[in-house]
Amino acid sequence: MATVITTTTSSNPGGNNGNKAILVIAGSDPSGGAGLEADQKVIAAHGCYAMTATTALTSQNTTGVDGIHLVPADFTRKQIDAVFRDIGPSVVKSGEFFVGDGWISLHIVFMGR
Repeated sequence: MATVITTTTSSNPGGNNGNKAILVIAGSDPSGGAGLEADQKVIAAHGCYAMTATTALTSQNTTGVDGIHLVPADFTRKQIDAVFRDIGPSVVKSGEFFVGDGWISLHIVFMGR
């Protein structure tokens, strides 16, 4: 289930030609059919500027998932902080979040922005 969070930061970040900036927090799908890759396609198709914070790397294709490597929550948090320090998304879309050590606190901290 995806969550969309609207923020009050700049809606005209540098480098995106004034398009709405959207930060996607999700896992990666190397086949391009889901996750960050699919979200980036949709965001671009709507004329918006996509930014990402990766929660997991997968080994998968159109027939199945062979493996999942979780990105440590503190590193995903660093990605999110870096984007907010510079570009300031106007919308945040979340995808794949794992419930485990660090992920609940990441989500709670992020919701406080």
